[in-house]
Amino acid sequence: MHGGSYVNGDSTSDNMPFTANWYASRGFVAASLNYRPRGAYGLIPAGDYDYTPEFVWHDVNGTATKYGFLPDYELIYPAVRDAKAAVRWLKAHAAELGAAPDFVVAYGSSAGACSAIGLGSDMGDAPEDYRDELAAVDPTLEYLDVPSTVTAVVSHWGGNHAIEVLEQHDNISRVTEKFAPLVAYHGTEDYAVGPMNEAALCERLAPLGVPCRATMLRGYGHDPTFSCQCCNPTCTDDGVVNCTGVPIPEPGGCEVAVDAATNATMDDDTLEFFQEYLGLALV
Repeated sequence: MHGGSYVNGDSTSDNMPFTANWYASRGFVAASLNYRPRGAYGLIPAGDYDYTPEFVWHDVNGTATKYGFLPDYELIYPAVRDAKAAVRWLKAHAAELGAAPDFVVAYGSSAGACSAIGLGSDMGDAPEDYRDELAAVDPTLEYLDVPSTVTAVVSHWGGNHAIEVLEQHDNISRVTEKFAPLVAYHGTEDYAVGPMNEAALCERLAPLGVPCRATMLRGYGHDPTFSCQCCNPTCTDDGVVNCTGVPIPEPGGCEVAVDAATNATMDDDTLEFFQEYLGLALV
């Protein structure tokens, strides 16, 4: 799922076609989806138009900190709901697509990563997941008998906003033992989405036994694979992923290496996560 602060972008943004082709070349069925950004008439439940979430404070090394942008319910809610509709559609058409309906990964960049994390917190058929309330007025909500749960989440410089807006709205925790395993990558110099978002989520998931791994990209800002640049060329190797000498040029785009010795990219690392925690056998 592409980024764009929930206000712009489409399925061709953020290197998504290249990423989809990369995974398809390794045996996956990959799809890049569109969702309705601001101004595209994404619907939210009646009575919620005046609802504004507050910043969520996080404990970082014993200090209360707030980071990232203020979650916007009117933007995030319809985007996540559209993503859930896309998951239902893909599962319903899995046979004709040659896909496995019981192994669906939500992969996103920036705002798309926020939505992917929202998919990872799926509450099943609970009313809090807003499965039915707009079915009569929104023709895109098909296959409501098909679950929108995902097997894993891949977050590139994403945030917890899709979780936080719903936790505040419903006063129900979205972080449970049913949360999908998460692997995340985030630049330490991110100006748009606080780099500790996924790390904070991993801290919440750890006591629940949910696999979660957040890799920090030292010296990178927001969306390094889109800009193909390291924002801090003087960064040094101090045990955190170093941007010196990368990103790696690739046909149609570029990738960030997370292992300088092997030039393994974020997506290579993601496949290793799938093998280790999901038992996925790669050929």
